[in-house]
Amino acid sequence: MSKILPSFKIFPLIASVAFTFKVQAGGIFLYELGTDDVGLAAAGYSARAQDPSTIYTNPAGMTRLKGRQLLLGAEVYYEDIELTISNANEGTDNGGNPVDIFAGGSIFYSHSINDAFKSGLGIYGNFGSLLRYHGDWAGRYSAVKGTLIGTSIQPTLAYRFNNGLSIGGGPIFMYGILRSKTRVNNSPFQIIDFADGEISLSDKEWGYGANLGVLFEFNECTRIGLDYTSQIKLNFSPNAEFTNLNPILNALLTNRGLVNAEVDIGIKVPQTWMGSIFHQMTERWAILASGGWQEWSKFGQVDVGIDSTNPVSITVDRHYKNTWHAAIGLQHQYTSNILLNAGVGYDSRLQDTTNIPVSLPVNSAWRFGVGTKFNAMKCLDLGAAFEYIYGGDLHTNSHGPVKGDLIGVYESVAVYFLSFNAVFKYN
Repeated sequence: MSKILPSFKIFPLIASVAFTFKVQAGGIFLYELGTDDVGLAAAGYSARAQDPSTIYTNPAGMTRLKGRQLLLGAEVYYEDIELTISNANEGTDNGGNPVDIFAGGSIFYSHSINDAFKSGLGIYGNFGSLLRYHGDWAGRYSAVKGTLIGTSIQPTLAYRFNNGLSIGGGPIFMYGILRSKTRVNNSPFQIIDFADGEISLSDKEWGYGANLGVLFEFNECTRIGLDYTSQIKLNFSPNAEFTNLNPILNALLTNRGLVNAEVDIGIKVPQTWMGSIFHQMTERWAILASGGWQEWSKFGQVDVGIDSTNPVSITVDRHYKNTWHAAIGLQHQYTSNILLNAGVGYDSRLQDTTNIPVSLPVNSAWRFGVGTKFNAMKCLDLGAAFEYIYGGDLHTNSHGPVKGDLIGVYESVAVYFLSFNAVFKYN
């Protein structure tokens, strides 16, 4: 087995399929959940605690919420990303825009057991995205279609002590979905012309972790928060489904037990830290700031195993970098019932800038957000926000006898978020 696979490049192909999905700048965690954090570019993330979305950003912040509150958030985003090819030997199709339009949302509910003790539940999709290139594009042997989505359910408790300290936390139950398709190059195994083959992977799996937070209020004007989310392991086990393989290649893979073999893919959703501060400077103006860290180096170390007649297991290391985040924002109480938000954030680069793979066209990014909250009536707040993410130019420069040469640049990568939310308040 170990002698056959390097020649056919099949095991590395199966391993690389696990990475065929789009990654948001700074990782594939989304700060954007259809809440006011979109308009703040995540400034004050774990200290703001102004609505039930604090269940996710800092569970301890629930102690600041009165009565029962329900937040419904929705958003759409569009990504402008398209490869300009300067050299390729597998065609001239640039794959089109692989992300286009995507929608998401969240639900958060908080309940006051008493003035100090709170409970809540969050349902949100904060992890993953999708990638869809044209089927016959120049980089089809590296990526065609990919989806990796994690939707989480988080029951939460929080308690406030008399000295201004609050603690909170709860388990995270993440439902992960993995789907991927990549073309297989039949040409090394054929005498006559034969169309591309394809390998597909598809599976769903549960993973488990925790979200813990601390909030300290110095006074009515100033508070700081710290939030930690643990690593979550998603152990996918899809079958490797090959189609339209060259007969010679199909026979060799069948003899090795690789056709329809179960592929074990262990993906580690990173642990994260986020610290924030909120300060009410005047009656109308407040300043917010955040700093965070995400452990993407372990996410890049994917455990891949094949359950076949000759089992093989390896760890594929993409050498991702741990990322850091910083943001600063302002809130302005424009009128008694209109609050304005604005923020700027930055996420550091995830990978080496010299060669960005087409399966992960992302790196560092700037976030610019604006938004508003309107108190429509005593029991209802309505929010809207817009965010622009600038990812810069992403250069790709890949070479190989099986995947082919592909040199080009994704110019001025940009993402646009538009979000809406409603907060219902009950005594």
